[in-house]
Amino acid sequence: MGNHHFSISCLFVSTCFFVLGLVSSTPQGAEILDDYQWEATLSPLGLPTGLCIPVDMMKFISVRVSNSVFDWR
Repeated sequence: MGNHHFSISCLFVSTCFFVLGLVSSTPQGAEILDDYQWEATLSPLGLPTGLCIPVDMMKFISVRVSNSVFDWR
């Protein structure tokens, strides 16, 4: 059951990043993402590239440390 949960989580996260890329590919979307602390990258011509990253990576990434290999919480 642990692997099934992991697969669904990966699919969810992948879909979220895909949608963020779509949103960040327009000037309006890049501006909205900026309001939510995401940085959209721009081409040398100032056009959105469809890539974005969180402004504060430490708030975005959270890794739970576990003593057990099978702790999938």
